[in-house]
Amino acid sequence: MQKKIACIFSLLLICFLFLIPSALSETQDTAVVSKPPSSITITGVPETIEPSQTFQLSAVVEPDDASQEVIWRSLDTHLATVDENGLVTAKRMGTVYIRALAKDNKKVFGQVKLVIRYIKAPKHIDLGQTDIDLYVGKTMQLSPTFEPEDASRIIRYTSSDPTVATVTTDGVITALQYGECTVTVKSAANPDVSAKISLRVLDERIPDAIIAYPSYLNLEPSNVRDIQLIVLPETLNADLVWSSNNESVVTVTPEGRVTAIDEGEATITIASAYAYAMNYKIPVRVRYGKAIKDLSVSETKITLHRGDKTQIDIIKTPEDAGNAIAFEYSNPGICEMDETGAITALRRGETNIRIYAHKNPEISVKIKVVVEDDLTPLSCESNLPSNLVLAPGKSVRPEISFLPEIASQAYTWTCSNPEIAYVDENGAITAISPGVSKIRAVNSHADEIYFEFYVAVETGEYALIMPERRTDKSELSENMQKIENIRVSAQKMLLKEYEEGTIQEKEYKKRSEVIDEAFEMYAFPWMTPAVQKYWMDENSEGGMKDFKPGIMYYGLPYMSGGSSARTFNVEKALENDWYRPAQDGDYYVFNTEMEAYYGPYVGNDCSSFISLAYFGNAVHNNEIIKTYTLFYDDRFYDIEDPETLLPGDILIRHSIHVIMFLYWADEAHTQAVFIEQGGSEEGINTISTSVYRVSDYLENFYHIRSPFPR
Repeated sequence: MQKKIACIFSLLLICFLFLIPSALSETQDTAVVSKPPSSITITGVPETIEPSQTFQLSAVVEPDDASQEVIWRSLDTHLATVDENGLVTAKRMGTVYIRALAKDNKKVFGQVKLVIRYIKAPKHIDLGQTDIDLYVGKTMQLSPTFEPEDASRIIRYTSSDPTVATVTTDGVITALQYGECTVTVKSAANPDVSAKISLRVLDERIPDAIIAYPSYLNLEPSNVRDIQLIVLPETLNADLVWSSNNESVVTVTPEGRVTAIDEGEATITIASAYAYAMNYKIPVRVRYGKAIKDLSVSETKITLHRGDKTQIDIIKTPEDAGNAIAFEYSNPGICEMDETGAITALRRGETNIRIYAHKNPEISVKIKVVVEDDLTPLSCESNLPSNLVLAPGKSVRPEISFLPEIASQAYTWTCSNPEIAYVDENGAITAISPGVSKIRAVNSHADEIYFEFYVAVETGEYALIMPERRTDKSELSENMQKIENIRVSAQKMLLKEYEEGTIQEKEYKKRSEVIDEAFEMYAFPWMTPAVQKYWMDENSEGGMKDFKPGIMYYGLPYMSGGSSARTFNVEKALENDWYRPAQDGDYYVFNTEMEAYYGPYVGNDCSSFISLAYFGNAVHNNEIIKTYTLFYDDRFYDIEDPETLLPGDILIRHSIHVIMFLYWADEAHTQAVFIEQGGSEEGINTISTSVYRVSDYLENFYHIRSPFPR
């Protein structure tokens, strides 16, 4: 048995001895074996080395077929450092050795001696210019010259305000934002030798100058003045913000109309929305003149044609009495009158104007103004409904008539989006591709009279028929269904983005909650048992925005009487019994209870609507409910690319307006559905959804902000 085991072992040993050499020979045929390093040579040392200078060293390992990998080391990192690729940075004067060690054998190394010292210090540095202008985002390379020419060229650059412009160690200036700063260059060898450039950073959106006329206002309470502006360059469509530092004395509209409220002093400021430093200030002094004892007019009845102007005399007693008179119209919008007696006819109709002393309203006089206009229609109608839903390729031909029949029947067509749906020379409307196009038949005599078709070209994926802002009570159910269809479409797009991985679960849930909060406030139909005045008389369009009985409104109205008034949502409104359910799922507004708590007016507010959707629960920080605070709020992130808009993102213009993106209305991503408080329709100011071109908002200085970074 032992002999058998020994025999088998011997055979295995013989096989092993024969196989090993064969395997080794195959390995040796394919593997490359590096020879051990014997020496290392370093090249690339400059003739002179100064502090702050950088340069590249190279190492060659001998023999040639040895591994060329080396490890770089500085023997004194206080004087100079070297990175893994051999890039040396000289830090201060002194002598230092730089070594390159063979990676395969660290006992083999090469080294060079570096002597770091300043050469001749310059006596003068010249940057070639002392003042430069640079636009935001642009760069400029500085190229200093030195005297004498062989002087040290090691220099250091600094910017007096890095928020305005930065400068690199190589002298590249980058303009960041509008403003001014100084860029300084100093010799490292002699810091007393320096040069400076005064830099003015310009912004293409910011004017070079703003000039206003009049430059000073001396008014009496109730006086109104329009400010005229000159903005340079004249080709710039400047985004300006108007403000009054004392609105109890004077107010100013975004169009520059100043209204004196009460005695006092104030300053009107017109500033660039992108740089407050670019502004023009108008001092305003408001004082009552001598008291008015009596008022009379040169004419008590005036008949004008639309567009005509006339002048009457407003006679004050005594003759040197002040000019603090005000006007009350029985039918606003028919004409306009100012304190000089100038009257402008605006549209057909009649109105009685009560002219009264602002300080003593009992002193008054009345005139009647009749504006005639036979050619201007009172209304227009069509044989087709204003909302048209068409499939791509389908056409309809509407008939248009203007009333009364004596009025001009001539009209022209306009089309907002001919790539979606267009109208041909024969008046046929044809659908092309998904989206919304607004097509109008505009009266040729009066362009404010038109019939508008809202043409929705649908494929069935997203709703494009927008709800009405006010209806009869009989249309309540139909309009509420339209509101729900828009909400479902927004959630549908949001879910699609989540399923495609564009957003994560946390972001999806937050955006979904925001949309539902917004639509909870939107899907709130209500009526009022009595006229509810709009919350700002001066913006009520002569009472057109007042809420009236018999009309169904949509969207929770907020109370206004100060910033603290805009702090409740649907839940709190119902808890406080400010709204009481009616029989058909709608609500009545009871102003008496609200007046006792907040103030006299029902109103709406665009930034409150957005803030409550995001941060609601009945009470939120009043500091974030204004557009200018939402514009800067650090809970939102600025987004540059409109293609990345997601449901819940906002478009905001500083101190003007804010709207919320819901979903795209067309395949090209040019039109989108938005929800907002306010909107373009005159005479009403409730929550609404609309289709807008995104580019129109961006061109009008709106910014995209998102609750999550991209």
